[in-house]
Amino acid sequence: MSHDLFAYGTLMVREVFDRVAGGHWSALPARIDNYAAYKVNGTHYPALVPKVGESQPGTFLTGIDTTTLLRLDAYEGQEFKRNLLPVRVFLDQDKVEDARTAWVYLLKPGYRNRLTRERWSTKRFAAEWLEEYLRDLETFELNRV
Repeated sequence: MSHDLFAYGTLMVREVFDRVAGGHWSALPARIDNYAAYKVNGTHYPALVPKVGESQPGTFLTGIDTTTLLRLDAYEGQEFKRNLLPVRVFLDQDKVEDARTAWVYLLKPGYRNRLTRERWSTKRFAAEWLEEYLRDLETFELNRV
C-alpha cells in the first residue's frame, strides 16, 4: 500500500528524510491550513499544532510504503501522533493547488507545554543545525521497527 505524507519540519530537508526513510520519494510543495509549526524547547525540531487562520508550508511526499511509514513513526517518537488531514498541494509554478489527504505528525496535547513561541524555520535549521542533526541521526536505527 502506498501512503502520502505532509512534512513540515526536519523531514523537509532531503538529507534528513533520506537518512530516516532510507530512500527517495516524489515531493511537491504544499501547505496545511489552520496549523502552525513552532520550535520545541531544547531541541532542533518543530511541532505542528492547530492554529486557526494560520497556514504552514511543507512538502507533500508520495509513494511511501508501510514499512517506511513505520520507520517515520519511530523517528517521530511518542510525542507525536500520525493523523490523516487535508493539505493543499502546489502542482506547478503557477501555484495551481489541489486538495489532497496526507499523513501528518501532530504534537500530542500532553506535550504542548514544550513548545516555544518561536515559529519554525526550515532555512534556519538547515543553515545552523543540519550538520549536527545529521551526525546525531547516525545513531538512528532504520531497522528498529
